[in-house]
Amino acid sequence: MDRYAAARPRRRDRGARRLVAALVTAATIAITVLVASPALAADGSVTGTVYQDFNDNGVRDAASGDFGGDTGVAGVGVTATDSTGAVRGVTTTAADGTYTLSVAAAATSDVRIEFTSLPAGFRSARVGADNGSTVQFVSIGATGVDLGVTQEGMVRTTSGVPRVVVPTQRSVLATNSGQSATGGPTPNLAGQSALLEVGYGTTGNPAADRVALATQGQIGTVWGTANFGERFVLSAASFRRGTLIGPGGLGAIYLTDASTGVPNGTAIATIPDAGTDPRPADLAGYDWLHDTAGFSAPGRVGLGDIEVSDDQRTLYAVNLNDRRLYAVPLIRGASVAAAPTAGAPEAIDIPLTAAAGCDPDWVRPYGLGAFRGSVFVTLTCTGPSVGDLRAWVVPMDEDTRAFGVRPC
Repeated sequence: MDRYAAARPRRRDRGARRLVAALVTAATIAITVLVASPALAADGSVTGTVYQDFNDNGVRDAASGDFGGDTGVAGVGVTATDSTGAVRGVTTTAADGTYTLSVAAAATSDVRIEFTSLPAGFRSARVGADNGSTVQFVSIGATGVDLGVTQEGMVRTTSGVPRVVVPTQRSVLATNSGQSATGGPTPNLAGQSALLEVGYGTTGNPAADRVALATQGQIGTVWGTANFGERFVLSAASFRRGTLIGPGGLGAIYLTDASTGVPNGTAIATIPDAGTDPRPADLAGYDWLHDTAGFSAPGRVGLGDIEVSDDQRTLYAVNLNDRRLYAVPLIRGASVAAAPTAGAPEAIDIPLTAAAGCDPDWVRPYGLGAFRGSVFVTLTCTGPSVGDLRAWVVPMDEDTRAFGVRPC
């Protein structure tokens, strides 16, 4: 009896263990079923427009006056990708820039929209109310998923007659009758204009349709000019006989806000090694009429032309003293109305030997141009004889900063 009584608990233990194992197996199967349950697939569409943002402000501007409006861009690829990384829809923009992207079987209702295959020479415009950049995250069913793009070298001017900025160089001598060997700067020289804005159709010496953007006291004598957007003007220090150098020195590049209605100008960058002012530090009694100290300096010290790249990200300047090209990064402000700032200048050697047949010592770079990824630099053979006077234009690729094998 005792032997059988002792054996009964063992049978109950084995049964309990079987019950626990069965419960664990059932729970595992249940969990497996829950994990394997697929998410509901999402279908629908996303719509929007890709347009050419002519003034790069992130807003699709309507037609106004002589401006036809920001127009649609055809042939841009639009792709929807879901949270698993799978492509769930592909389309291209129509002739008017619009698109309807059908999305099928997406893992969730949230998708990633990417715009690709922009036409050659185009880039994404400034992010704004009507431009969410080339990658956007939206929900299926979203409308107005737009992209603004800007074509390099194609920037709209403000409506109406375009305005032209012209530097003006003022002699320190007030009038011809007042010229003398001891004549000093005129008392009102600092307040005279150094940078003027006039209408595109202006001719002669207009008394009315001109606006002073900066004064001699603010920027001094300048020559090279460039625009940053529709609001800001850049100007470069220039050495000329009979005129004063601006407060920033021979290597200064000044920034002027042309929209304020008040003359202004501050140095935004300084190009190094731009030379030394040949005139004495103390100009009291200096012979401005003959300006003999400055006779041979024009074209040899200070800056020549300046230019801003089509994408408005780089300012280029010719240094007349070391005869090199300088690239200055431009950093956009937080808004269209905000002034840009400048990074550190970087020197680029100009191939003076591209002026074939001219002694490099007589080669002078000066002019600049920028168009769709290339910068063009002028070279002039200045001697030693009149018969040696010739000019070249050499192209430089902005991406590689390599100059062309042959001048243009």
